[in-house]
Amino acid sequence: MLGENGLPMWMPKPTSLPEDRIAEGIVPGDVGLLTEDGTSFHYLFNIWRDRQTLEEAHVPGGRDFLPAPERVLQAPAEEFLTGMGTILEGAAEERVYMSDSPPPHCNLHYGWCEEEGAVLVTPFGAHVDSLADRTVLEPFIKHNCRRLYQVAKNKGGIRTAPLYIVTGCVKTSSWAMAAYRTSKKRPTAAGATMAPVAKLQNVLKSQESERTSFGYQWTSKSNGTSAHSGPNFCSSASDDRNQCLFIRGYRLSAFLDDEASSGQCITVASDEKGSNPAHYGSVSSLKGAESASGLFRSTATSNKESFQLDAMPQQRSLNPGECINGFMSSPEANRIINQVNRNFAHPPVSCIPALQSVTPY
Repeated sequence: MLGENGLPMWMPKPTSLPEDRIAEGIVPGDVGLLTEDGTSFHYLFNIWRDRQTLEEAHVPGGRDFLPAPERVLQAPAEEFLTGMGTILEGAAEERVYMSDSPPPHCNLHYGWCEEEGAVLVTPFGAHVDSLADRTVLEPFIKHNCRRLYQVAKNKGGIRTAPLYIVTGCVKTSSWAMAAYRTSKKRPTAAGATMAPVAKLQNVLKSQESERTSFGYQWTSKSNGTSAHSGPNFCSSASDDRNQCLFIRGYRLSAFLDDEASSGQCITVASDEKGSNPAHYGSVSSLKGAESASGLFRSTATSNKESFQLDAMPQQRSLNPGECINGFMSSPEANRIINQVNRNFAHPPVSCIPALQSVTPY
């Protein structure tokens, strides 16, 4: 669903952040992991706030530290959703307004009209927190790839799990979300009104003097529907916008490559069509242009490791040539070729030199 706006976080609460960071939530420059089930971001460190830690990290055979560029945020922060904002896919929405409360406190009824569907509701809107241009981080990430992994290993004990470097995120103070899947096709007639199968109700929580508080909760849902809301039962527009709904940025993956030789750059595919695209220039540009990404090696390393840097989420149209080149220059392809060489006792060959002379589509 919502992948065009970033990687969606099913669990938006900032539970992995240090206590002094909880009020602001995830911010550009944060480095972390996706949890095993892919539902939330697990924070490890920040490339600007933990500069000293990165600089002082002991990286055997690694390059000297290259500082990150100046942190320039998009200003002012852009509103992603306003008021009672919703994003729907495969669902029809009906708003039911209560006579004794203002419009923001309506109930929401949803009918699923596809085999899969998803709903995101932000009762008090959401905003974008983003770098003005994410591509300025690419040289920093590629130069310091082993250093980033070393610090991640020191903090989280990871070895080769993908690291996610946040360059932009969508945050809110309150949310409700639901997802639906079924193996049966739901027939839909043009103009037909579907019976609601998921209801999000604004329940009266308390009434003290002139102040009335409401809280959203799912009061009914059909089979095949998962739904929850947060962070608290009762929320207000003045609460901290620290709940992260989407993240964008880069995914850095490490591969142990015992077969390929170290000390050379394999290939870095780049987007030739545009330069320095704005990361979150406007809500209409959330799909974003892709920037340089691909497989490369850290040149000053005693270990045989390869690294893959990808923009996330990927929004380019599928290009078969890039897919083939990307696979053929991967450590997996070289392992297969070396295995074939050993099995048939042929002189060693490699696909890498040939591919280096090929210009990506």
